[in-house]
Amino acid sequence: MKPTTLVWIFASAISSATRVGVTISIDKDHSLSSSFDQGSGTCHGIGPVLDKQISSIAPDAGVVCAIFDGQNCNGDSLHGIFAPGISDLGKDEYDFDKKASSIICSVE
Repeated sequence: MKPTTLVWIFASAISSATRVGVTISIDKDHSLSSSFDQGSGTCHGIGPVLDKQISSIAPDAGVVCAIFDGQNCNGDSLHGIFAPGISDLGKDEYDFDKKASSIICSVE
């Protein structure tokens, strides 16, 4: 089966110099993933398709992210996610598989 990719670009008046990128996926094989740019330091919801569905996360080089189980970057969280990212959020050391509802990323 051919992988499907969803691309979200968050519209904002933020200059390209302060934008950061990250890819999130519902599985380790990236069969359904979303790559998006967001303003550095801006919290965003994961979105209705991937809410509480992601199993891996891959910030761009030079970007650090945190994911949260609640909306608006509230609730339990996993911080300090750097490139190349985490391919299996279900590992015991992370225990965040299919829990994320919001994300915030910034330049390292």
